[in-house]
Parts: sequence; structure tokens; C-alpha cells
Amino acid sequence: MPGIVMCDLIIVVVAYLLGCVQTGYYLVLFLTGQDLRRIGSGGTGARNAGRVLGRRGFIITLFGDVGKGALAVAMAVWLCASPWAIAAALVAVTVGHVWPIQLRFSGGRGVAVGIGALAVYDPRLLGVLAAVTLISFAVVRRFQVSGLAGFAAVPFAAGCFRLPIEATVGVGCLSVIVLFAHRSHIARWLRSTPRNNGNATGSGD
Repeated sequence: MPGIVMCDLIIVVVAYLLGCVQTGYYLVLFLTGQDLRRIGSGGTGARNAGRVLGRRGFIITLFGDVGKGALAVAMAVWLCASPWAIAAALVAVTVGHVWPIQLRFSGGRGVAVGIGALAVYDPRLLGVLAAVTLISFAVVRRFQVSGLAGFAAVPFAAGCFRLPIEATVGVGCLSVIVLFAHRSHIARWLRSTPRNNGNATGSGD
């Protein structure tokens, strides 16, 4: 039993460290010498990297972030981790992306990483996220707001699918982290209603 617990702990730590690998930050630093956290929205995600490097930078960062989220969960599954450890790996890789230790806990906002992790953990949850995002976009015409609505719906979907408690807790934590990482954007969107500014749009990651 102690060996199993230690193995699960190592898997979760590795998932966190994998999340700390900031694709956009290091790509921009390597190609331009700039600190991506000092540019645009201050995030290290694909949208902000795209502001500096264009479409190619956006695509590379997006695939890198989605890939590390998927890899963290896949690694836990391949190594036969306990169900709780697999759920914890899903959370840990997102925590690592949002709060990377080597960058003084200043990273991205977890959307792409969360998508990759959910794709491996339970594709049905990703399907719900996508469906809610598209439906919300048809109503509000703001892609980021719609995406956050999709993440907010994921824990409820886990309950509807009658997933195990560790799965519901894991995806619930993931959703809270993503929403918390966007707290400043959410506050700005709440202040910027159609009555005040019909052309207001959210800023990127």
C-alpha cells in the first residue's frame, strides 16, 4: 500500500511539473527574447502568443498546451494509477499551467490544458463543454465567455453521467481553477454590459 501511494504521488507531481512547461512563454522567449507575461493580456496561452508570433505561434502554443494536458492524464492511466490519482493528475497539470513554480506562479489560464486533459479523461465531458460553448456563443457572441460557460457546465455533466465521486471532484476543481484564472476578465465582462458598451469584447489568454 505505501508503494502504491508513493507511485500515485509521483504521478501527480510529474503532472504538475508537466503543466509548468509553458509552451507560449518559452516559444516567445526563444524567438524574440521577450517575456510573454509582459505583453498583451499577460497570459502565456495561445491567444497571447499569437499576438506576438502570429498564427504559427498560436497553433504551436495551442497544440503544446492541449498536448501536455492530454499527456498528463494519459500517463496516469498508462501507469495504472488509482482513480483518485488520475483525477488529481487532471487537476495538477492545470495547476502547473496556471501557477508554474519556475515563473513565480504566473502562467496561463488553463483553457487549452483543460481541454486536452478532459479529452483523455472522459471525451463525453469535452463534448458537453463544446456544445455549451457553441450554444452560448450563439446567444452572447463572445467566445471566451462562451468557453467559460462550457467549463462551468462540466461538473454538472459529470453528475448527470453519474461519474464516480473522484471524477466529479476532479473536473469540478478543474472548472473552478479555469474560472478563477479568468476572474479579472469575468469582472470586466460583468461591468461591461450591452447597455454600457455594446461593442465590448473579452481579452485573450
